Amino acid sequence: MTRLERFQKVALWVAVGGATIGFLTSTGCQMLPNAPRQVLPLLHPVLFALGAVFGVASQRRSEEIDRERWKIVEEPLLTGGERDWAHKNAERKRRGAGTAFLAAPLALGYWLAHQIEGRGLAADLLAATAVLGAVAGLILARFLEPRSR
Repeated sequence: MTRLERFQKVALWVAVGGATIGFLTSTGCQMLPNAPRQVLPLLHPVLFALGAVFGVASQRRSEEIDRERWKIVEEPLLTGGERDWAHKNAERKRRGAGTAFLAAPLALGYWLAHQIEGRGLAADLLAATAVLGAVAGLILARFLEPRSR
């Protein structure tokens, strides 16, 4: 198991945990005391940066999956069905990785939005900030290192 595969599993657990705790918090089941609104200027850049880390990881994992796919597909003795399976399996893995790496910062932002006392628009935008960070990370990763097969 590669380092990015392990990080993908962590991202999935962060997503599930953040969404679960966020949902419970939104229904009134407070597990932690509400944070003061003064932490919002700190939370937005932290969530943006965390989202960017997950975005970069998503792009890198996608490239890793493509390398695995082409290593399999270029085997000269494979049948057409085996090649089709390799492509379908790689696409399934890419969708799973993309979902895990995008859902993790989104779920954290969702949970933290419900942890702010008095809430308001700035708190409600925490999840959007995390997603914007993930998109920025995806874009950054594409420009930093060109794809190679």
